[in-house]
Amino acid sequence: MNPSIKISIVLFLLSYTSLSSQTSIYWGSTTNGTLQSSNLDGSNVMTVTTSPFIEDIVYNPLNDSLYYTDGSGFNIFRIATDGTGQVTLISGLNSVDGMELDLFAGKMYYAESGTNTISKANLDGSNIEIVANVGSGIEGIALDIVNQKIYYTLLSAGEIYSVDFDGNNTTLIYSGAAGPIKMAKDMSTGFIYFTEFLGNTLSRINADGTGYMVIVSGFNFPGGVVLDADSGLLYFGDNNGIYSVNIDGTGLTTLVMEPGTKLTVELNNNRSLPPAGIPTMGEWGLISLSLLMLIFGLIAYKKPCTELSEI
Repeated sequence: MNPSIKISIVLFLLSYTSLSSQTSIYWGSTTNGTLQSSNLDGSNVMTVTTSPFIEDIVYNPLNDSLYYTDGSGFNIFRIATDGTGQVTLISGLNSVDGMELDLFAGKMYYAESGTNTISKANLDGSNIEIVANVGSGIEGIALDIVNQKIYYTLLSAGEIYSVDFDGNNTTLIYSGAAGPIKMAKDMSTGFIYFTEFLGNTLSRINADGTGYMVIVSGFNFPGGVVLDADSGLLYFGDNNGIYSVNIDGTGLTTLVMEPGTKLTVELNNNRSLPPAGIPTMGEWGLISLSLLMLIFGLIAYKKPCTELSEI
């Protein structure tokens, strides 16, 4: 398939999903061995599935599924958001931790703290490749698909690094963090948000490591964090519950009170739906861009075929 057609289809499906899906929060509790969900306001808490040690959860809007890692069972699973159809995608890993999806390339990226590596595979778990060898204590990863970079945390060293998708140019971004564990990358501003497990804070730096700032503090071993860029909210968890906060640190809200270590928090899409389902300007832009790319892709595809028929 023509690459521009493929990208436009993905963009359109993403934009359509953002307009049609009800947004929910998902989190894993390593203490309780559960993957749970709730509405954005913390109501309607439900158990999606059980698993001994859920380290990370990533949502795939193209098939309304959750990919999650089990650091205890050394597996990566896929499951529908209603808890049905669980499939083991990769098994036999060595303490699998952070995970992200690159839907444009059809790849999953994941970190193994047991082997100190970042690897990638197809979304069905096939074609596994080691991307980079990293330092000990890797926990969280975040992708910058536009700039083809992987950001990752080293918990024990207190460091945040970046590395290219091809495994080159490993760069120390920030050092001196108090146990950086999970992170979220803002594609529009370049900010990296991360939880400091030992410092009990949710913090932020620029993509080049400058501008360190504590957003909120005083938590009980914070773990997973996810950004909703459209609403300007961060969702995160600690040993006491699930919270939301504005990116400037105001408006801290407790959504769910629940004991247990929560190393991952995810949304079923990273967009806020406005009242009555009216698209935001950002969503209209995404739809328009995807349709334009589809049109140009079809033209580019049709032209060579026409030229061949004239020979």
